[in-house]
This record gives sequence, structure tokens and C-alpha cells, in this order.
Amino acid sequence: MWQRAQPVPFSHEHHVSGLGIDCRYCHTTGRDVGICGDAVDQDVHDVSFADLDECGDSCAGAASWRDNQPIRWTRVHDLPDFVQFNHSIHVAKGVGCATCHGRVDRMPLMWKSASLQMEWCLECHRNPEKNLRPRDQVFNMAYEPPRNQDAAGRELALKYHVQKYQ
Repeated sequence: MWQRAQPVPFSHEHHVSGLGIDCRYCHTTGRDVGICGDAVDQDVHDVSFADLDECGDSCAGAASWRDNQPIRWTRVHDLPDFVQFNHSIHVAKGVGCATCHGRVDRMPLMWKSASLQMEWCLECHRNPEKNLRPRDQVFNMAYEPPRNQDAAGRELALKYHVQKYQ
């Protein structure tokens, strides 16, 4: 577990657990999920430019909104350029966000909860059953796997056409 310094102390815990905001509101599920833009921030906070003038630079993102400059976030889950990763296929196969990113709903500041190194990924691809869940639970941070996860995972692997790597 390690954290990277960010220009704004954004709390996933507050936004996900506290406000109940779903991952997909800020992040897409395609090849490059990316970091949500300031327009989403402004929508969530319903900030007007008058409010920005009132609070000055003390508000999270105020200078960014006022100056029309994006916040320069530091990626926590930054894969090498040669890695061809697509979130959408993992979502479609029933791999929950928390599997790779951890319980972000409990993170006051984002940290890397898994190495995301090649061997870590290969272990999941060799034995995916333990990480599969129903598709309607992929974005549920509080999801608890059933006691029979091995059997349930095998069933989901068949249903979602998950192929193992050997």
C-alpha cells in the first residue's frame, strides 16, 4: 500500500461511501479509464463561478475551474505504455473494480492496493474463478463473495466465456 501526492486531497471514501457516487459517474470502462475531468467535479459540487470567486484557491479545484485548466492528477495505477489493458473486457467478464483497485470506498486518499505487475495479472488469468462476480455486482465495493466462490466462479466463467491462461 502506497500513496502518491496529489494536487488536491480527493477522498474516494467521502465520494463513494459518503455520497454514494458510482465509479462510472467519474470513470469510463474503456481502454483508458482516465481520471475524471473538472466538468464532472463542477457537476457534483454544483459550483458556480461566483462561488469560486468567494472561496478563492482554498476550494478544491477552484483555481482549475476559474482558469479553465485541468487538475494535474498523479496516476496511482499507472501501467507501462507497452501494456495493452482494457477495463471493459474485465467488467464484461465479471471482475469487480475492488479486485484490482481495492476498497476505494474506504480510501480517504487513493493508494495502490495490488502490485498490478505482470505476475499478479497472470495469476488472475490462470485462476480467474476466485475473482469473478455477477456482472450486476462489478461496481459494488461492498460485495462479499459467496462461501462457494470456487463453484460460483466456475459457473460465472462458463456463463461469461472466461478463458484461462495456462
